Amino acid sequence: MIRRSPAESRTRLEQICPRLFERIPPEDIGYAICYLLSDASEFMTGYVMVLDGGLTAKMALPSQPTSQEG
Repeated sequence: MIRRSPAESRTRLEQICPRLFERIPPEDIGYAICYLLSDASEFMTGYVMVLDGGLTAKMALPSQPTSQEG
């Protein structure tokens, strides 16, 4: 197990997902709300819509070594 300081962990997360620590623009949340209120989401039930700058999608990918990890 690799132990990292909080600063190292944050740096690693920023490398994985650069937008993670950015504030989500209010219009992005508005677009999600508009979608949920529209007929296009008619069959969407029991789902949690995640607005996290892509972190969840990146974490689902198999890990690939970076040049630093070897």
